[in-house]
Amino acid sequence: MRNKIDLKNNCVDKTFEKGSEEFILYCKVRNLRPTTLKYYNDIVNIWYKFCDRKTPIKDITKKL
Repeated sequence: MRNKIDLKNNCVDKTFEKGSEEFILYCKVRNLRPTTLKYYNDIVNIWYKFCDRKTPIKDITKKL
């Protein structure tokens, strides 16, 4: 039987900054193209205009 990842418990105290860093690292491990990584970094930087870097992931809603 395969192990399942419980996403609810993984992001309880994780900040948006830490989550975005982990996502970029995951993309690098998957060996995505440099232009794709740049695009994702640009999107994250745009998010920083609306959301503080230290905002917990659990507090991010559709309204934000």
